[in-house]
Amino acid sequence: MKRLQTQVLALSLLILLGLSANSFSQEGYSSARDEWEVFNEVAQLEMQGDLEAAIEMLKADIANKQRSPSLVLEERRYLAQIYLDNDRPRDAIEVFTDLLSQPLHPLDEYDFLNDRADSYDQIGKHELAKADRLTAKKLIESNADLDYEYAPSSPSQPLRETIENRLRQHFPELSSTSSGETVILIFWGALVWLLIVIWDIWKGNRQRIEGEGTWRRLIGVSAVMALFQSLPFQIFLLYFMLLPEETELDTPFHVAVVTTILSTFWVSLYFVPAIRWIGSKEPLTKVDDEQFLLRLNRMSTELGIRPPVARLLPSSGGPMMIQAFAGGLPQPSLTLSDGVLMRLEEHEVDAIVGHELGHIANKSLWCFPISAALAWACPILVSAQFGFWTSLMFGMAVFAGLSRIVSRYFEYDSDRKAAQVAGVSATITALDKTHIASAVNNQGWASFLAYSMATHPSQEERLSALAMNAPADDQPKITWSPRTAIKRRWGARIAFLCWVGILITCFFVPETDNWQMVRGLVLATIFFLPQLMIQKAIRKEVRSEMKRRQVRQKSILSLIAVIAAVLLFILISWSLSQDVENIVQDDTGFSSYMFWISVVVLTVLFIIWNQRKAARSPVAQIRLAFHQKRWADAVELGRVNWENLKPNAAVRNDLILALWMTGEEERAIQAMRQLQKDFPKFKHPWVMEALMHLDRGEFQTALDVLDEVKRDLKDDLGRLGIVARASRFLGKIDDVRETADQMESISPNLAAIHSFRSLVAMDTGDSETALEQIQKAEYLAPGDAYINLLKAEYEFRFGDRNAGLKTLAAAKVLVNATPFAFLRAELKHVEKLAQPEIDSKEPNSGAEVEAETVNETDSEAEKNDA
Repeated sequence: MKRLQTQVLALSLLILLGLSANSFSQEGYSSARDEWEVFNEVAQLEMQGDLEAAIEMLKADIANKQRSPSLVLEERRYLAQIYLDNDRPRDAIEVFTDLLSQPLHPLDEYDFLNDRADSYDQIGKHELAKADRLTAKKLIESNADLDYEYAPSSPSQPLRETIENRLRQHFPELSSTSSGETVILIFWGALVWLLIVIWDIWKGNRQRIEGEGTWRRLIGVSAVMALFQSLPFQIFLLYFMLLPEETELDTPFHVAVVTTILSTFWVSLYFVPAIRWIGSKEPLTKVDDEQFLLRLNRMSTELGIRPPVARLLPSSGGPMMIQAFAGGLPQPSLTLSDGVLMRLEEHEVDAIVGHELGHIANKSLWCFPISAALAWACPILVSAQFGFWTSLMFGMAVFAGLSRIVSRYFEYDSDRKAAQVAGVSATITALDKTHIASAVNNQGWASFLAYSMATHPSQEERLSALAMNAPADDQPKITWSPRTAIKRRWGARIAFLCWVGILITCFFVPETDNWQMVRGLVLATIFFLPQLMIQKAIRKEVRSEMKRRQVRQKSILSLIAVIAAVLLFILISWSLSQDVENIVQDDTGFSSYMFWISVVVLTVLFIIWNQRKAARSPVAQIRLAFHQKRWADAVELGRVNWENLKPNAAVRNDLILALWMTGEEERAIQAMRQLQKDFPKFKHPWVMEALMHLDRGEFQTALDVLDEVKRDLKDDLGRLGIVARASRFLGKIDDVRETADQMESISPNLAAIHSFRSLVAMDTGDSETALEQIQKAEYLAPGDAYINLLKAEYEFRFGDRNAGLKTLAAAKVLVNATPFAFLRAELKHVEKLAQPEIDSKEPNSGAEVEAETVNETDSEAEKNDA
C-alpha cells in the first residue's frame, strides 16, 4: 500500500510539473505552486495522523471547479488510496464508482477497476471483485496496442476460462468445437458417476451378504443412487455448458465439489446394515423362532414384499431395549432388539414388525436417501448469490426440513400398514409402549418443540391418526389426550411454515457482511435446533445416568489436534482462495491447488485408516465381546492389554462387570474399589459397587457406599433407586416412601416411583393401592423384569398363588436374559414367598406345577436365545 501511495504521489508530481512548464505567466506559476502545496499539505496531515483533516482538504480541493480535470482525477485517486490505506474500503468503493461513471482513458479505467476489485475483496464481496477484474481484463485485451507497464503480470482469470484452457491443453482436437467440449464434460460427469457407483458397491456388499441379496440388485441400486449422489456435480456441468460466458462459476464449482462429497457419504449410509458390531465383520445372529418367522412370512406376503432376513440385537446392559429397524438398501433386512420379543405381547410384536415391513413396502428406504441427495443439490442452485459457506448452510437447512417432511409421511404410512397386518388396536398398544420406553420424554415444552421438528411424529399424533381410520370392529381404547394430539399437530405445521418462510426470506436479505452473517447463522440454526431440542427432551433418568458415566479427562494432545485442524482448515481456505485466481496463468497456482486437495484427501484417508485401526484395537474387541456376552473373553483381553487399558476408566468399568458375570464377585468388588481410587471424579463405580452389594444381599453396605457420593449424586435417580431397594429390605419403609417422593420431584413420570410405592403399600397391607401402583409402573415400563417380580410378589401376598408362580417364571426369564439386572435379592425374596405354596402342594401336583413352570421358562429362554 505504501508503494502504491508513493507511485500516486510521484505521478501527481509529474503532472504538476508538466502543467507548470506549459505556463510562464505569474498566474500559472502560482496555480502550479498552490496545487503542489495542497498535495504536500495533505501528505503531511496524513503522516501526522490527522486523517479527517487530510480527507476534508482533498474533498474541498476536488470541489473547486477551477481545478483542471486531470488534477481532480489524481486527487480522487489519492483520496481513494487514503481510504484503502486506512481500512475504509466502502468509502474507497464510492470514490471509484464515481470515477468509473465518467469518460476515462482505458488505462485509468483499468486501474480503477482493479482498485475497486481490491476494495470489494476487503469487504467480502468477492463476486463483484471478480466481475471488475474480468471487465478490466477484457478492456486490456480490446486495447492490445496500449503499452501499460504497471499492468499485473498475472491478471485474474475466471474458472470458465480455466477449464477451457485445460481442455484445449489436454484435448486439443475435441475442445476446438462446442460439441466436442460438451462431449468432454459429459465424459467427466460419467466418470464421477462411475466412481460413486464403485463406492456404493463397496459400501453395500456387506448388506448384500447379510440380507441374502443378489449382485444384480446391488449394482442396479448403486447405479440409480449414484445419479442422485452426483447431482451437484452434474448441475455444475450444465451451468458450464448453458450459462453465458460472463457468468462467474468459481463458487458453484467449489460448492459442487463439497456437496457431491457430502451427498455421496450421506446416501451411502443407507447401503450398510442398520445395526452392526463395531470391530467385527460378523453379522447379528438370525432370529430362529419358527412361530415368529411364520408370522413374518405371512405379513410380508400381505404387503407384497419378499420376507426380509430377521436378526436379533441383544441388550448389553440395563433394561432390554424395545427397538426395531428396517434398513440396508441393497437388500433390506429386519433388526429386532430382544426387548421387542420378550417385553411385548405377541400381537404387539407383529405390529412393530409390520411397521418396519411397511417401510420396505412403501419404498421409503429409497425415498430417504433420494431426498437427502436432492437437499445437498440445492446449495449449488444458490451458490452464485449466497457464496460458498452460506450456500452450504442453505443445503443443511433444506436437508433438515426435507428429511422431516419425507420421514413423517412414511412413518404415518408405515403405521397404517402395520394396522393392516396386525390390527389397529394392537398397533396402537405397541406404539404406545415403544414411545413410553423411549429415552425421549413425551411431556413438557422441550418435548413439544422436539417432536414439532423431529422426523418422527409424537405419540399422540400417531395414535390419534390410527384411531381416526380404525374400522368399526377394531375400535381402540383412547388412552391419550386428543386435545394434545391437535396441539402437537399444529406445532408440526407451524414448524413447517417457519422452515419455508425462513428459506424464502433468505433470498431477500441485503447483500452486506452483517446480513450475510445473520443469514448463515439462521440457516445453521435450522439444522442444529432439532438435535438440540431432542437432547433437551431426553428423560431425566437417562440424562442423569449419562452424566454419571462421563469420565472427565483432560487431553492436551486432543486440544492441540483440534487447534491444528482449525489452523490447517483456515490455511487451506486462504491458499485456495488466492491460488484459484492464477490457476491457469502459470502452473504455480494449479500445483498449489492440487497440493492442498491432496492434503485433504490424505487427511480423510488417514482418518478412515485410523478408524479401521481403532475398530481392531483391544478396546473395540473388548466392547465387542462385552456386547456379545462373551465375558471370559473380555476379561482375558483386559488382562493381556492391561497396561494400555489402565488409563481408560470406562473400559475398566466394563471389564469389572464382565469379571462379575464370570462369578468372580469378590474380585470385581475389589477392582471397583480400585477404580474409585484411580478416578475419584468418575462417580459411576460407586453406584455399580452399591448394586453389587445389593445383589449379594449386603444392603447396609450398599447404603454406606452410596453415602460416600451422596453430595455429588444428590439428584441422581439411579442412586435413589438403589437407596429405596436397600431400605425396603432393611425394613425402613419410611425411607422408601421418602425416596419415592424425592424421585417424583425430579422426574414425575418414572416407573420406579410407582414400583416403590407399591412396595410400601404391600408392606403395609394396602392391597388395592399396591395393585394400582403396579399397574401404573407396568404402563410406564412394559415388560420390565423388576415390575414382573413385583407382580409375582403381589400375587403371592394378596392374589392367586398359581398366577404368582407363572409370573415368577416369566420374571426369571427376564432376569436371566438381562445382563447386570442385579435383581438376585428381589428374586430370592419372591422365591421365598413362593416356597410355602410349593411345599404345601401334593407331590404329583407340585411336580406338575414345577414341570409347567420349567417348560415355560425353557420356552422363554429359547425365545431369548433367538
